[in-house]
Amino acid sequence: ECSRLTSVVMPDGVTSIGKYAFGGCSRLTSIAIPDNMANIGDIAFYLCSRLTSINVDENNAKYLSIDGALYDKNASTLIKCPEDIPSITIPNSVTSIGDESLSRLNLTSITIPNSVINIGDRELSITIPNSVTSLGNGAFDNCSYLTSITLPNSVTTIGNETFAGCSGLTSITIPNSVTSIGIEAFSCCRRLTSITIPGGVTSIGMEAFSWCSGLTSITISKGVTKIGINAFWGCSSLTSVTIPNSVTSIGKGAFSACFGLTSITIPNSVTSIGDYAFWGCSRMREIHIGYKSVSGMNPSVFENVDTSVCVLYVPSIADGWRSFKNIVEE
Repeated sequence: ECSRLTSVVMPDGVTSIGKYAFGGCSRLTSIAIPDNMANIGDIAFYLCSRLTSINVDENNAKYLSIDGALYDKNASTLIKCPEDIPSITIPNSVTSIGDESLSRLNLTSITIPNSVINIGDRELSITIPNSVTSLGNGAFDNCSYLTSITLPNSVTTIGNETFAGCSGLTSITIPNSVTSIGIEAFSCCRRLTSITIPGGVTSIGMEAFSWCSGLTSITISKGVTKIGINAFWGCSSLTSVTIPNSVTSIGKGAFSACFGLTSITIPNSVTSIGDYAFWGCSRMREIHIGYKSVSGMNPSVFENVDTSVCVLYVPSIADGWRSFKNIVEE
């Protein structure tokens, strides 16, 4: 609690800093850590709210705490960072960035080295190196300032809620390397206008793109077999979507409240369509359904579709479709 202390320079002989050592030094703005530092105690720089720079040799500590403490050099994860630091360069010794590592910070730039192979939950980032293979649950959750991001070809997994609530996100390129898109991965990305699901993805998670109200077009590549429950619920601006013949299952409510959708073709490969899958698609004017899709389908799939004007194209007319005034066998 040396409240007037503004800077600290330690000699090379110092190898350890104890817990809370500089806690409450509210005017401390910079500190240089010697090369031979072996250990820095938990929250050693607790409440050092003005700390803007920490010079760390990459052979020292492996990670930072939220209050600026550097931990045991044998650790392998960057856990936390001091608040209000405008920029940070992560040393090459770090291999993993942990949960909420840089959340709630006012960062304007960050450099992540190629040594990093994992970015954990709720991580703020500008540049993702091509060494990253997985984006953890909530990695960019509610990053409202994020407008665009390109994922490297090394990424294979987009976790649950990874980009949920990124209300400023207007574009994102999902590389072909991605095989899994988690639950609510892009939920409430309201400025996202188009999306392409690559062929490597086999399953689109539950509510993965729900309430993406600015989404106008979706390209689902051949290879996707399952569209999850409520996957595109509330995509009210969606006017175009092509379901490839690799898809076998469309989940309950998958395209519910897609008010702008005017036509849909459900391929022969689909054997299961969940209840209310196209509920409320009030502007739907043309529906094409393959043979296998007809059997066992609940009429609620198209509940609140205007059946008086929408034309239904089916291979055979079943009793369940009598609500449609215009049915064409094809």
